[in-house]
Amino acid sequence: MVDYALEYLSQGYPVFPVCSPKFSQHYHGQTLCANPGKVPMVPWAPYQERLPTEPEVRVWWIRWPLANIGLATGVLSGVLVLDADGGDARKECLRRGGLDATRAVWTGKIGGAHYHLEYPGGDVRNFARKLPGTDMRAQGGYVLMPPSLHASGNTYKWIPGTEQLPLAPVPEWLTELIHERGPAATDGTYEPREHHDIEDLLRGFDEGERDTRLYSLAGRLRHDDYPQAVAEVLIAQAARNCRPPFDEKIAIKMIARAWDEYEPGGQGPTVDVADHEWFSPTSAVLDRPAEQAPARVFLRPISELLAMEEVEPDWMVDQLFTVGSNGWVAAEAKVGKSWTVLDLIYALSTGTPFLGRFQVRKPRRVIYIQEEDPVQRVLRRFKQLLRGDSARKPPPDENLLWSVRAGFKLDNLEWMERLRQEMIAFSAEVVILDVFNRLHGSDDSKQAEMTAILNAVSRLSADYNCSFIIVHHNKKTQAGVETRANQMMRGSTVLAGWSECSLYLRKGREKHVFIVTPESKDAPEMDDFTVTIRDLENGGVMLDIGTVSVTERTSKLDGDIVAAVQRLTREGQDATVQRIAQLVAKDRTTVQKRMKGLVEEGLLDEDEVQFGRTTVKIYTMVTL
Repeated sequence: MVDYALEYLSQGYPVFPVCSPKFSQHYHGQTLCANPGKVPMVPWAPYQERLPTEPEVRVWWIRWPLANIGLATGVLSGVLVLDADGGDARKECLRRGGLDATRAVWTGKIGGAHYHLEYPGGDVRNFARKLPGTDMRAQGGYVLMPPSLHASGNTYKWIPGTEQLPLAPVPEWLTELIHERGPAATDGTYEPREHHDIEDLLRGFDEGERDTRLYSLAGRLRHDDYPQAVAEVLIAQAARNCRPPFDEKIAIKMIARAWDEYEPGGQGPTVDVADHEWFSPTSAVLDRPAEQAPARVFLRPISELLAMEEVEPDWMVDQLFTVGSNGWVAAEAKVGKSWTVLDLIYALSTGTPFLGRFQVRKPRRVIYIQEEDPVQRVLRRFKQLLRGDSARKPPPDENLLWSVRAGFKLDNLEWMERLRQEMIAFSAEVVILDVFNRLHGSDDSKQAEMTAILNAVSRLSADYNCSFIIVHHNKKTQAGVETRANQMMRGSTVLAGWSECSLYLRKGREKHVFIVTPESKDAPEMDDFTVTIRDLENGGVMLDIGTVSVTERTSKLDGDIVAAVQRLTREGQDATVQRIAQLVAKDRTTVQKRMKGLVEEGLLDEDEVQFGRTTVKIYTMVTL
């Protein structure tokens, strides 16, 4: 679609992106789109005064690759468009003449056509319905250009033989209509009707009649076939003007109810909605999300399950992350989370191996939201990774979008709707969020608050088959305390239970080395591995994978114990609990407890030696 937009721009046309029905359900601000395929994705008023730049156009369609193409009609484009909204209107316009030799477009509506004419100059404004089924777009209006998609599923197409024609002048009969007084359209999406008493209704109503009169207004707007988005704006205005003001959210729900129950031109509401719980301002129903009714039969025989074909996991990163799975990259501060995540982002967006080892089967569309580090730090690290391997090229724009310190919050409805819209428009496959404690204002130790956040993320993941990978902090490790990797994360235990595929990092014994524990519900248990952050002479950074040594595989205390056993053995001394406790500077009880654990884990051998009446345990290293 971007190639078409750039071609129109080269012809001097001010184009801009418009939402597409392919976006499925999407939002403009906090409002669900009520006019799919017709609503601009950017403020378009500036492009009545200037052409967008080529970079602007490219960025728009990188961000929304499926977006329709809007054209601002009027003085700048030099285009006036006559819109015949159906076969009868088109035949009447053609009968009047002057439209046979000009550019023309079949619109998505059956029989509908746009006739592109030469703008006559001056301040010519849009009009609506001065002829049945006929509108005009001039200064302050816009139309869609081929090959935009109509909500019907049809595409806008040039009428054969007309695309290369020059624009015909406005015919005389249309000039007369332009100067006739009549209803005017404010822009390309909204056509006010001729019912002048609507203006009176928008002034609001007195207490005691607000519910009934507002719902009657909703029915009136539906009857007159106003676009739903416009009706929501109008009824919100009426609600604000009520005495006292009426809840705007409830008024907008009246519009949704009217649109569900009535057809344009049909009979409107005849009941007193004040008697209905649904419209009661105190009704809890208003705050509950719509729930799908349970299926009549939802239990199925086991034979149906066993008859299903087994499907292998669809790996995004082999043995680590599956398509649509959610999880964490978690570690204490300053361990290596940021480097790991940036390498993961690069691998996913380019289809190259993660950490040089784990295959990425194809490039994915990645959104990266960073709320901890400033832009310059993210920039510096990403460029260091690029310099770390001469074969690395920058990820393509169409595969990677980023945001740094924009204020994004997972527990904010408006931000989550913004994210939903971006995910749909970008066809996102992976969303990476860094770092969890900066992404919400809730208490991470409270199960209910964390469950609400994770449920919201899971809904987005399920709705769009998109993986969420969230960076999180671990609690500080305690010497001698062994804890499962996913239980080391800060906050409620529900966080660990949410994970399907995760990486847990901990500090290694050597500088710039950390140990990774991978956990995946779809892969066999994998051994831990080390990652070394290596600085290069050219200012680049490389991440090298290695195996975990005996010393690295243990906690610091365990490592000290193992080193003490090795030292005593090397010096020809018996490695007893007492001698080891002296070398590691810990009490005998703590050391004895940990040595028992090391024996059980197969790292140390334990032999009992008799000295007179005393039995002493001697420890040696297990030969691997």
